[in-house]
Amino acid sequence: MSAQRQGRAVAQCRAFVREHDLDAYLATLLAPQDDQPRLFAIWTIAADALRLPWSVSEPAMAAIRLQWWREALKAGQGHPALQLLEGQAHVAPLESFLESCARLHGPPLASVGECRQWSQQAFATLMKALGEEPDTPLALGHGLIFLLRRAPWPRRTGQPLLADALDRQAMAHEAQEALKSARHGRGNLPFRLSGIWLKAIRKAQKTGQPPSIPQWRRQLALLKVVITGRGW
Repeated sequence: MSAQRQGRAVAQCRAFVREHDLDAYLATLLAPQDDQPRLFAIWTIAADALRLPWSVSEPAMAAIRLQWWREALKAGQGHPALQLLEGQAHVAPLESFLESCARLHGPPLASVGECRQWSQQAFATLMKALGEEPDTPLALGHGLIFLLRRAPWPRRTGQPLLADALDRQAMAHEAQEALKSARHGRGNLPFRLSGIWLKAIRKAQKTGQPPSIPQWRRQLALLKVVITGRGW
C-alpha cells in the first residue's frame, strides 16, 4: 500500500473513532505511533458495530451490516479499516465480537447474569483482536459499564437496552468488584476509563441525568494510567 493511500485510510478511521468512541480515540493517540493505524482500524469496526442499536431501526438492517463486516474481514477488503490490518490474527476474535454485538438487537437484557455473560464474551474477544492479553475482570467491568452508559437511550426500535426490572445498582456493584480484580498496567488502555465512568454512572443514577465526563478529565485519567500504570 502506498503511503498516501495508507494516510487516507488512517485519517478516515481516526475521524470515525473520534466521532463514535471518544475514549478509544484518546487512548489510541497515546499508543506507539506505529501501532496507531492498526488500533484505529479495529476500533472503527468495533465502534460501528456497537453503535448500530442506536442508529438503525430494524434488527434485520443491523444483521446485514454485521454480516457485511464478517465477509469483509474474511476477504480483507471493502473498507479503509481493512487496508490497515495485516495477517489473520484479528479475524477470529473480531468475528466473535461481532456475534456478541448481534445480541444487542434482541429483547432487552433481563438479568445481571445475562449482562455478565455478554460483557465477558464481547470485550474479552475485542481485547484479543486489539492484540492485548484478555483481562477477564476488566472486560466484565467494562462491559457492564458500557451497558449502563447506553441504557438511558432507547434503541432505534423503541425498546430499552435493559429490562426495567433489571437491578442496575447490582450491575454497578458487580462492575466495581470486577474492576478491583483487574490487572494494573498500561495494557488495554481504552478500557482503563471504566472506573471514572462508573463514578459518573452512580452520580447519574442519583440525579436522573445521563452519565457524562468532560474530555479533559478523560485525558487526565489516561495520562495517569500511562505514567503510573494505575487507573482507579
